[in-house]
Parts: sequence; structure tokens; C-alpha cells
Amino acid sequence: MAAGDSEAGHLYRPTPSPTTRGKALPTVQFTCSDCAQTIEVNDEMRETILATGCPVCTIAASEGDFGDE
Repeated sequence: MAAGDSEAGHLYRPTPSPTTRGKALPTVQFTCSDCAQTIEVNDEMRETILATGCPVCTIAASEGDFGDE
């Protein structure tokens, strides 16, 4: 069953992996230089945005678009 699928009116929510359960992942702020959308992201999301662009407007992202909160 995919995330977001419902069964008997309940949303399926995957269980966090044992390596992240109960731990706060380090985050940074991403601010798109084109659409100005600001999103708090973890390292994995940061790498994805650098590879694919802004998740809102899809313009290319650079290291300079990420900063501390």
C-alpha cells in the first residue's frame, strides 16, 4: 500500500526507520531564488533539491539557496 492510500478511512502512515525514530534530523532553510518559497529541509531533501530544482517552481537550485534557520 502506498503512502496516502486509505484503508477503511484511515491514512497509511509508514513507521519511521529505526535509525531516525526519536531523533531530530538536522535541518536547514531552503529559499528559492526565483519564487521565494522557503522550506525547512533535511540533508536528503537538500540533495534532491540540488539535483532536481525547487519543488515549487522547478528552477535550478544552488548551495547559496540554503542557509541556517
